[in-house]
Amino acid sequence: MTFGDQLIRQYGFLTLPSPRAGFLQVLDQVTASVDPPAWVSSEVFSYSQLNLDLAEASRTIKEEATTRFPVAQQGFAMVEGQAQAMLQTDVETLLASLGDKHISVQFEPRVVEVDLGNGEPFKSFEERQAFVWPMRDEATWNRLMNTLGGFAAMLNLEPTDEQGFRGYRIENEALSGGVVMNSNYLVLAIGEDVLASVLQSLNNPPVGSDAMRNSDLYRKAEEFVGSESVFSVEISDGGRLMSTIRDELVPSLQRIQGLQKSFELDSDGELDWIERVLEIIPTEREMEGLMGVVITKFIVTDEGLTLHGINELPPVE
Repeated sequence: MTFGDQLIRQYGFLTLPSPRAGFLQVLDQVTASVDPPAWVSSEVFSYSQLNLDLAEASRTIKEEATTRFPVAQQGFAMVEGQAQAMLQTDVETLLASLGDKHISVQFEPRVVEVDLGNGEPFKSFEERQAFVWPMRDEATWNRLMNTLGGFAAMLNLEPTDEQGFRGYRIENEALSGGVVMNSNYLVLAIGEDVLASVLQSLNNPPVGSDAMRNSDLYRKAEEFVGSESVFSVEISDGGRLMSTIRDELVPSLQRIQGLQKSFELDSDGELDWIERVLEIIPTEREMEGLMGVVITKFIVTDEGLTLHGINELPPVE
């Protein structure tokens, strides 16, 4: 870990020299530069990109596993047979349909009140995230959606046809989201309003500073990432990320305090640390400008796998 130039940098390295053999061959796939698609809105507070051919990785793992452990062949055959029967396609074809670039975006979590039946609603944070893949094999995913329809009632899924996409939604106190597709994209969304927001961006990509690729956050990230090829990368708005952590941590600690008082669990003062932690957690105002862009990237080289984390700090006043 190093400090300097208003940055905290973390490094990690795993020595895996080329030529790599066995399961490690999964790392020898073609990597790619960071490139947020036009549809990614600056509304998201985190963008992730994984460059991995799942079909090739699956093929490598299967070949190595069955070569080293021949008894594993039966297990693979069983899984593939079940997949073929349910999905009307083989596992490798299904994985290949997802391509080699996997993109996810995260939105700020929301407070959700869940009624536990004791008269006091339980407050928790709902993660809000979406995964989006360009559609490469519409026929395969049409068959999969038809299969999913057979389990819709059991899984409490509701058919949906919205904004030019078709698929299934789930809406209840515990979970909100859906999986939908059209001829261009496959979308899996988790969290309130995420599906509608992502579909709107896909149909009408944001322009100007409303697009992440044109935002101040991404311009700053480009200074540290540039055209470098990566295995995976995550770019986050550090200020919003820290505020989210604070918003999740404070209620959790206060909840423990409440239980402590209700059941008189701390007669000897063992939980006094909670009060001390709450006292040092920055306020919302103090959080403003506390951190800039946060980047975590994994890079594959001939020497091995490198982790590089970057946290931008505010200027010293």
